[in-house]
Amino acid sequence: MSGGPLLTADGRVVGVNTLVRPELRALGNYALSSDTARAAAEEIAARCVPSGCDVAAGAVLLLYNDGVNRREAVEAALVAAGLSQAQATEAMLGAHTKGRGVVRSWSAAKEPGWAEEAEEMMAALAAADLLVEVEAIFGGDG
Repeated sequence: MSGGPLLTADGRVVGVNTLVRPELRALGNYALSSDTARAAAEEIAARCVPSGCDVAAGAVLLLYNDGVNRREAVEAALVAAGLSQAQATEAMLGAHTKGRGVVRSWSAAKEPGWAEEAEEMMAALAAADLLVEVEAIFGGDG
């Protein structure tokens, strides 16, 4: 899950919350300084050419280990979102053993409507209290 701006008491932006873990109540959050965030935004903007920006070749939906949800609950939420039991177990074990597991990937070239499907699946899993994120894939053939 991502947050928003990191503000001082007087409202000045000093950073960007990039990972917010609600169950830790601000103890496990991660933020980038506003200078680092600005440099990243400029690097992304530099990829844009007169004909447009790099277009995502697809996306991957990632599940993060949260240390709170039990295996059965995670697998049930993944199955309810459309994964087979085997796929759910594989994604859950990836998150448990490596910190993050791949729930599903999409290829822009092969799956029209992939972005909406990825966002919908992410929203459904987030509503089940799972820590998930969609990451765009650039380059290659998705």
